Amino acid sequence: MNDTALEMDMDASEISATAAAMLAGLLEEDKVPGKRGPKVKIDVANMTREERLAHNAELRRERYARKTAMKAEGSLPIDEATARDALADAALMILGSGTAGADAIMTYLEKVYSDKVGVPIAIRAKASSGKLRPKLIGFAEKSS
Repeated sequence: MNDTALEMDMDASEISATAAAMLAGLLEEDKVPGKRGPKVKIDVANMTREERLAHNAELRRERYARKTAMKAEGSLPIDEATARDALADAALMILGSGTAGADAIMTYLEKVYSDKVGVPIAIRAKASSGKLRPKLIGFAEKSS
């Protein structure tokens, strides 16, 4: 059998790995589109402080680049911060408009700012006047 032929006794995982390797060779790339490849485990515990800081900085850059690309495409990342922003926006809009639920939001603000009496009233006034605006309203308007 010549060198480029695949042997017939390979199982499916070996064939797909071989096909991915051949595709990567054709594309002259390390990564094959659509294939994540093997998960790389990084031993953060044995890194020096400087290595760990550099590693974390690289992860933050990658995460920021992904979020920026998603926003440019008109999409939002599915993460805790975005969920909190969306919920905060909803609370701002309800509080500002005085619709059903505004009293519950005011009660919550009064509990959070129990030591600062005027803060909940100031927040409601800013929400009503439009000085305190929702962050993600642009994305919500696009989808409707």
